[in-house]
Amino acid sequence: MPAERDLANSFGVSRTTVRAALRKLEGEGLIWRHVGQGTFVGRRPQASAPVTLPAVLASPREIIEARLAFEPIIAGYAAHSASREDIALMLKCVDRIERANDWPTFELWDRAVHRAIASATQNRVFIAFLDTINTLRTGEPWMSTQLPKIKSERQQVNTALHRKIVEAIRDHDMHGAIREMRRHLELVRELYIDLPEVPLAPSESERRVGLTEALRSRNDRLA
Repeated sequence: MPAERDLANSFGVSRTTVRAALRKLEGEGLIWRHVGQGTFVGRRPQASAPVTLPAVLASPREIIEARLAFEPIIAGYAAHSASREDIALMLKCVDRIERANDWPTFELWDRAVHRAIASATQNRVFIAFLDTINTLRTGEPWMSTQLPKIKSERQQVNTALHRKIVEAIRDHDMHGAIREMRRHLELVRELYIDLPEVPLAPSESERRVGLTEALRSRNDRLA
């Protein structure tokens, strides 16, 4: 609908009269108003349901592969948009992770910090992805995975990487956040299941070499 000033001018009445009329119409459910956006005809729409992804039975392999594909990018976005409140929550979770003396406690705060990182992106799809991952991590077969001792050397390195991730996000270092999150998840892959390393995208020089070799092979076949 037009702004209150425009309605008052159109009908030749005061803005006070327009406001009273709008309040009456709103009370009858014929219009609804949103501060900062305007007045709309019809009933106020129901709040949008949160975006969710289907929780399915997934193997540790599938969970880790999915996390490696998405979470480094999520960390990069978090480094771009995280607020001071977001950072404070992440650091609180990291403190709890570092003090954990058993796997259930570690897992609880580990899920929390990864959820906080996703939340800092302000992207509902990223948040829904982490909610789904966290749901899968609280069930089987993830919870029955054999793990090293909580204070083992490799696990200590893994624990320390959480702080590096959060520090990169705090410093708005997008590339650093992506790099440290990937390092963390690659170590998680080693801890939870022995999976082959996911190759990084080839560099520009590697792509050129590959193209040159392909052209040479093609020319050899045509000769």
